[in-house]
Amino acid sequence: NPHWIYPGERIRLFRKKDWQQYQTPKMEVPAATPEVTATAPEPISTPEVYYWYPNMNRVGFIRKPAVQPVGEIFKSRDDKTLISKGDFVYLRYPHSGKIADFSPGMRLTVYRTMSPTDRQSDINTIGTQHLLLGVVEITKAETEYALAKVIQTYRAILIGDLVMPYIPRDNRLNIIDSTPGIEAKIINSEDHNKIMGELFVAFIDRGTDDQILPGQLYSIYEQESGPAGADGRIIPLEKRITGTVLVLLTEKTTSTVLITDCKHQVSSGQDIETP
Repeated sequence: NPHWIYPGERIRLFRKKDWQQYQTPKMEVPAATPEVTATAPEPISTPEVYYWYPNMNRVGFIRKPAVQPVGEIFKSRDDKTLISKGDFVYLRYPHSGKIADFSPGMRLTVYRTMSPTDRQSDINTIGTQHLLLGVVEITKAETEYALAKVIQTYRAILIGDLVMPYIPRDNRLNIIDSTPGIEAKIINSEDHNKIMGELFVAFIDRGTDDQILPGQLYSIYEQESGPAGADGRIIPLEKRITGTVLVLLTEKTTSTVLITDCKHQVSSGQDIETP
């Protein structure tokens, strides 16, 4: 708990698998009578290890096929171009003609779809990136439109942005064992940064189909190579671990991760593996 950690204190951090070596052994108290009854030892409960990430509700994802929107922002009150917290927006129902079941008090997540990389064709191969922008709350639902108030913004909201049902997420991620034998690559950062570092959100090309789960940790590595002999052949050398990612969300073939540690800059195409 960060409220109980103060400047100047020393703390020890260790992985879940090593916790037992730090436990204080229990002292055995002899019985008052000479009679001894054999009992099974009490099981040692494993302490829960978790990561607290306060921005879970703004974490986007790559999905194939894309989410079907329940509405679209077609106008803002006072015709604002950049929409922010406290503004009111008008929502158009889906183009299919089906009127969404909106009611006052309902909350919706505002999002924008885009290609996960600079190549538009990757939508067909990798999937559609969903960039989360904020949360709106319905204040009035009419036959042709709904009026909503922006109650939270993660990024600038624009006319034409879409809405989907709002599902709050738990900020607490329990750390669990990683899946053995995973080899994956970083697709891109969530905001398409050319260079990434610690606390950047990114996507990888493995998901639930590969037994990737939220709360797992994977290593970022670089494969060293060099010439061998006089013929100049390039051969692979050792792998160097340069960082760690934590899985935040998972889809069938992709996952959203948080870079929790890196010794060098991280870029698209970087390799990751099971620790």
